[in-house]
Amino acid sequence: MATWPDANEFIRFLAGAGLLSDPPTAVQEYIDLEAALTAAVERWNELTHYWPFLSTGNVNESRYLSPRGGNILDLKSGLLTFTSLSTDLSYDSVTGSLGGGNQRVNIQDFRLMPEDAPPKGKPWTYMVTGWTFWGDASSIIVTGEWGFCRTTNLPESARQAVMALAAQAIMPQLQMYGSRGGLVMLQQGDTTKKWGSSSDMSAGFKSIVDMALSQGFVRMRIA
Repeated sequence: MATWPDANEFIRFLAGAGLLSDPPTAVQEYIDLEAALTAAVERWNELTHYWPFLSTGNVNESRYLSPRGGNILDLKSGLLTFTSLSTDLSYDSVTGSLGGGNQRVNIQDFRLMPEDAPPKGKPWTYMVTGWTFWGDASSIIVTGEWGFCRTTNLPESARQAVMALAAQAIMPQLQMYGSRGGLVMLQQGDTTKKWGSSSDMSAGFKSIVDMALSQGFVRMRIA
């Protein structure tokens, strides 16, 4: 099972690019690689429009959504496991919170879409209902497991993209600790590309991210 890269894997990634020693020098150890990776995962979530991209495994996480009219509800992320849907919640001035509402039944009252998402190992991203969504802000609660994928099917290209994003973020520090002659090479699988400048290297990391995003990882907004 795969998860997001840790600092040790990131060190190997940077070493393969000629940007870091393996093991890092005493000076290079001052670079906070874990923080860079954490920020890169957050950035990946933003770029793909999945919050989170990698599921936490919590099947009972409830999210509040607002009705926009019509019979389509954009889930604003991906839903891997559906638990429940409550609609038409109303504000209670006594308790100062939303309450009441209607429990909706899957298939009978609505359909999770795309219908063929589970067989393809992908999440549902919106739902189509037999009624029109109206009501107060945050009057819809969707509960389930959120994400694009689980640790069992986390794409390797997404993991590589996160490391490329992290490398871009710490590039200024890497340059200060690197040689004055510029960056050396970028290793991608069996392919090695040599670079003449830091701008070339940044473009190389960007290409890794762009290639990953082109593989259907960006959630389309429905409504």
